Amino acid sequence: MRFFRGSSEQATASALPQKRNRRSSGIAEISRLLNSKDPLCVLDLGSTSANNIRFLTTKGHKNYSEDLLQASLDPEIQVKNELGKLVPDEKKFLDET
Repeated sequence: MRFFRGSSEQATASALPQKRNRRSSGIAEISRLLNSKDPLCVLDLGSTSANNIRFLTTKGHKNYSEDLLQASLDPEIQVKNELGKLVPDEKKFLDET
């Protein structure tokens, strides 16, 4: 199909961006921080994991866990939306959590 001047094959080939591989240093930075001698307070936002707790406490860090998905299902913070469906009230959730 041709919308502009030139063939669609030329437009497609030149319009596709070159995919670049990018290396993230996030895991290396987290690892460096967790392996430091300075004690840290770590907030784990997933479900409680004995392996995570053991790993952090053996390195001298404090661990706090809060399963946000489970906590968001608390009936105390549920409200009805405009469709009448029960959904978590974000403001109440954040205020109480």
